Amino acid sequence: MSEDKCDNRERKNAQDIHPKKVDSVARVDLGLNERKKMTMKKNKSSSARTQAHLYFRFLTELVVAHVIILFTIVYVYMTMKRYHYRYVSWPTRFITCTEDQPLVKIEENFLNFLEYEKLRKCTLEHPRLNVPSSLSPASFGKTRGFVSKFNEEGVDSFLNHPDFGDCFGDLFKKMSAPGMNAHVFSAVVCDLSNYDELKNNKTSVGLHIDQAVGMEGLTDSHEFLAHQVNVFYVDVAPDMLGGELEIWRYGSGDLSNLKSRMPDASITPEKNKLVRFRGDSFHQVKAYHSSQALTKRLSLVLEQYKIKDEFVPNTVHWMEALKEDMMMM
Repeated sequence: MSEDKCDNRERKNAQDIHPKKVDSVARVDLGLNERKKMTMKKNKSSSARTQAHLYFRFLTELVVAHVIILFTIVYVYMTMKRYHYRYVSWPTRFITCTEDQPLVKIEENFLNFLEYEKLRKCTLEHPRLNVPSSLSPASFGKTRGFVSKFNEEGVDSFLNHPDFGDCFGDLFKKMSAPGMNAHVFSAVVCDLSNYDELKNNKTSVGLHIDQAVGMEGLTDSHEFLAHQVNVFYVDVAPDMLGGELEIWRYGSGDLSNLKSRMPDASITPEKNKLVRFRGDSFHQVKAYHSSQALTKRLSLVLEQYKIKDEFVPNTVHWMEALKEDMMMM
């Protein structure tokens, strides 16, 4: 066999055992294609994530917008409801007394001797005591005295006033009940009745219910009843006939029904006696007679109120009520 044929066979066998390598250009093209495919996949994936993020953001903003709209609707609804309740469909009377609140509580000798004598002297000599009553003439036509009205923030004005705090500050603090945010403090002198008035069962103070709290910016249709009323007897004639404080439970709130039945409580006034009774109680003072014309039936009255939060801004900070600007029923 010639050398050329032998060389050809050896080269052929060598190629069978060791095939030729892939061309480098083909490998580069293949790599570029793969990278393009991978890049396209990444771009598609990134685009999908971006779309998902935008969609989620859109949903979030949509939910927030709906929440804001819902909140606005609720706020407007509640505002209109409060407005309607306050100015259109409010109850005839606002009553804060509770079922378990006792009708009457009495404390004899409420002050010690020195406290009582100091208060009695101060009250009898008070410059405003002889002012004609600023209360309703229909119920208080036979009375005289003075009245001051103030809310919780005005308590200091009352206590720091030289004509009120110096004389009545200690008594006010002793009579004050917790949780009250408006007050009416008054001195009431019931003038002596003649014997015929006593005999015919007349009254010095007519049947009424306490709703004299100082309010501004409301119509007369708003009636706020006291939560508790305190009556402290400063001076009483020892031979007084009549003059009892008569009290009826609120019941239906109809005055005509009360006059046909006996009072639920009748209290005889005595010096240094404190009477506490429910603010929703109807009450009156019977006519009285005494041989001691200079000794009057003199009492200090503290009406205490629990005004609803929405009406607190309408309460009077401080005022001394006079007949011409009185806001009592």
